[in-house]
Amino acid sequence: EERYSHTYLYDFVANVKGSEKIFTYLKPILVKKDAKLANDIQARFDALNAELAKYKKGEGYMLYGELSKDQVKTLSQQLDALAEPLSKIGSVVG
Repeated sequence: EERYSHTYLYDFVANVKGSEKIFTYLKPILVKKDAKLANDIQARFDALNAELAKYKKGEGYMLYGELSKDQVKTLSQQLDALAEPLSKIGSVVG
């Protein structure tokens, strides 16, 4: 169904918000064990959320198909930049 609705940006935002919520719960522990990593992750969430805010349209977001290739590339790069430090949380928090 989603494949044909072209609303992928809604899913993208939902996944980012879900990941950020989990990070919020783990952040106090992470700050105690690796404050630099916690700050890095927060900064990357902030940057990604600022980029996503550019694509707000009313109560929702632009359709994914309305984004230019450069916009998609920027989102992808920011997501990749966030995924790398996020992957370290498990080993740090244990």
